[in-house]
Amino acid sequence: MFERTRISVVNLEAIENGQFHLLPVPTYTRNFIKIYAQALGVDSSPLLGRYEEYLQALKNKEKEQAAVKPPPAPLAEMLSRYKIFLWITLIVILIAAVSIFASLYNKPLSESQQGIQRTGEAEGRAAPAQVAAGADALPVGIGLPKPEEIAGVQPPESQQVMASPSIPSSAVSQTPAAQKAPEKDKAAQAAAGAEETSLLIIRATEQTWIRMQVDDKEPYEVLLEAGETLSQKASRFNMDVGNAGGIRIQLDGKTIENLGKSGQVIHLRLP
Repeated sequence: MFERTRISVVNLEAIENGQFHLLPVPTYTRNFIKIYAQALGVDSSPLLGRYEEYLQALKNKEKEQAAVKPPPAPLAEMLSRYKIFLWITLIVILIAAVSIFASLYNKPLSESQQGIQRTGEAEGRAAPAQVAAGADALPVGIGLPKPEEIAGVQPPESQQVMASPSIPSSAVSQTPAAQKAPEKDKAAQAAAGAEETSLLIIRATEQTWIRMQVDDKEPYEVLLEAGETLSQKASRFNMDVGNAGGIRIQLDGKTIENLGKSGQVIHLRLP
């Protein structure tokens, strides 16, 4: 039959045994059945009728299966099905969070946000300072000495500048006459002087490095840009200034003049 019909042996056996599920698509199968019937010299209609009934039964079965809704998949099955998608989403979220944190951590502060604000009453801490950008910014000085070259070094006496005579008399150290006062009066004056504080305001007109020590606390350093202001309250101030001509100083509202030239290193003790 294979030599007469050129239908493969597998398909011929499936037609003879009625195993229609082993045959190819309906178009080829109908043609095979007709050729097979012609080779046998029989009518192909009954065999084609059986095959059509088989196809109709398949269609009815598919309709029944489509009408029946499948039960909802368990949560574990759903998670396992979308496991790769969930992992990718989680990784993307983690990368985005790390990127946002890194950008916020490494973002430089703007000039308006730069400030050093420390209260003079903080115990056992470095003295505070508040630096704010001013509106009257001037060009930055050139050729200023590096802070590390002058930090902690006492300038020569020729470059030391003491407080101006305009400093209030209440802040001046005691005179020899006062030192001869009774011990009781000395104690009262010392107690009153310890409680009295002065307001020091330093405004930078050029880039200036300052090393500040207030009262008996640890000294601290600050680099002021042109237009920035540093304010401090304390009873005594000891300062090393890296650019005497680049700052303007007010003590309790009174300006101290003639601090020095631009680029000159000075030491101040106020009051």
